[in-house]
Amino acid sequence: MDFFTLYKILSAILKIIMVIIRAYTFVWFIWIILSWLRAFGAIQIDPHSPLMRTLAMLTDGVIDKVFGNFRRKLVIGVLDLSPFAFLMVLTYIFPPVLQWLFNLLLNFLRNTFY
Repeated sequence: MDFFTLYKILSAILKIIMVIIRAYTFVWFIWIILSWLRAFGAIQIDPHSPLMRTLAMLTDGVIDKVFGNFRRKLVIGVLDLSPFAFLMVLTYIFPPVLQWLFNLLLNFLRNTFY
């Protein structure tokens, strides 16, 4: 396998990962909006509805694993800002780090092939 073919394969994998991250970001955005509306009493959502169960399944436990004990410092009254902070990390920090790792891997492979 030559370097160009390997580059195409790795580039496709990176694009798929970025699409998954973007979709997961959208899920978090919906979760944040719904939880804030519910916290302020603007809407009443049944926590056992299919939408809320699906969102809970996709989001539960992630914040605790990412922030750990620091999460308590991100709660202001009834408003929990940790999902918003996670959304910012997922949107602005993770993709450039992933791109940097991809470029690092490509440079390593380029030096290996040539």
